[in-house]
Parts: sequence; C-alpha cells; structure tokens
Amino acid sequence: MATEKTLVLSIFPSEKDADNAAGSLKGWDVVDDEVKLYAIGVLTKDLTTNSLNTHKLGARYWGRGAGIGLVLGAITAVPTGGASLAAGAGGAAVGAAIGDFFHKGLAMTDDEAKRVYAELDSSHAAVGVLAEPSQAQQIQSRLEQLGGVTQTYAVSEDERAKAGEAAKTAEGEAGGTPG
Repeated sequence: MATEKTLVLSIFPSEKDADNAAGSLKGWDVVDDEVKLYAIGVLTKDLTTNSLNTHKLGARYWGRGAGIGLVLGAITAVPTGGASLAAGAGGAAVGAAIGDFFHKGLAMTDDEAKRVYAELDSSHAAVGVLAEPSQAQQIQSRLEQLGGVTQTYAVSEDERAKAGEAAKTAEGEAGGTPG
C-alpha cells in the first residue's frame, strides 16, 4: 500500500473534550508553519437516534474527492455492516467503495474499527487528523497531552481517491451534492 498520509485517531471521554482538542490542533496548525494538518474531523454518535455525526474543521483540502469524512465513515462502516452509510446518498455503490477503501487503503483491522465504534457507543468521541507521516508522532503526542487515547494508521492516497470519486459519482446519480 502506498502510504501518502497518516490518520491520527484519538478517543476522548466526551464530545466537548474532542471539540476542544480539535480546536487546539487547528490553532496549532495556524500558528506553526511547520505543522500541516490536512483535515481534522470529530466523530460522535447520537445515542438517541443511533446516528453517527462528523464535523470537519479547517480549510485545507486533501487531494481529489472526500477526505476526513470518507476516512471516518469507513471506520464506522465496518462494525455496522455498512448500515452507518445508509443515511447518505448513493447506497450500495458508496458502501462498496467505502468498504474497498477500508480493506485496501486504511491500515486498520476490523477489530480496531469495532473498538472505535464501541467507544462511540459509550458516549466518547473521536478526533481524526489526516497529516504527513513525518508529523504523525508529533500530532499523536499533542492529542495525548490533550487527554486522548491515540493510534495512527497508514492511509493510501490512491485508494482514498478511488473511494472518493466513487462516492461523488454515486451522490450525483442519487441527486445529492458531491462533497
């Protein structure tokens, strides 16, 4: 797998803690020219509706197609058998593209994805950051200082781009707005 970016994923005790950590990272990216955080997202689960929510921070774009939203969506699709993607446009085509990305483009096991989902089921929240591999350790340390339990995962740009293009095509066919 051609690793061109790294996902730094950190679990926090609450959405508020995750939002604060994401805001701190965004501020760090702005004031330090050495830091290049391509995308930051916070992943939560609404336990009353059983829906997953992602909100993204930062104005940087990571190549073609989808970025952090696609990566976080792929992680949550595994434990739900793809049901977490059903709310989005595109149905089976998007699900297949995301599943393919998870297995070929993201160096995370099914068990690791299930652990993340279990954390979300426990009202915890995750912060995901796409960054250069050379900066992953520094970002991981920062997130741990902010109270997160953090792991890093290799991300293949080629596979991510394929999944992003498939999702955009499917959304267009379903009448959605491509992201």
